[in-house]
Amino acid sequence: MKFAEPKEFDEDVGLNMTPMIDVVFLLIVFFLVAAQLSVGSEDDVTLPYASEAKQVERLHPDTVTIDVKWVPGGAAFEISGTAYDYPDLLRQLESLVKIAGLRETAAPPVILRADHRVPYREVQKLMFACADVGITVFDFQATRDRGTSP
Repeated sequence: MKFAEPKEFDEDVGLNMTPMIDVVFLLIVFFLVAAQLSVGSEDDVTLPYASEAKQVERLHPDTVTIDVKWVPGGAAFEISGTAYDYPDLLRQLESLVKIAGLRETAAPPVILRADHRVPYREVQKLMFACADVGITVFDFQATRDRGTSP
């Protein structure tokens, strides 16, 4: 019995790396965008001075940073650079707590970054509202040096 001789190929057979490179680039873009969203806009808030201020660490991956900014009409609120009025902010926080409940995890911790010009009653009102929706872990961000942000 005679076997046919193997055919010769004009091109080399190997792995096509193009899809893998595409996926790696997409992952890089995803993580860059996710990192940018989690940082928030730190430039617009002038933090209060505290001589014993310590660097805030995001120990929990679902940590929510709420910026309370001073505007001439009162306080303005932002989560990750997205502005909310007070009722929409409360609805957003409620939805975060509901999502955590569906995942059977604790409510996400909150870092409050309040401008030093915002009256304390506005921050206190926000803290009580967070507690009402089920958020009980808070951290506050301040600066050690007068007139600077972290």
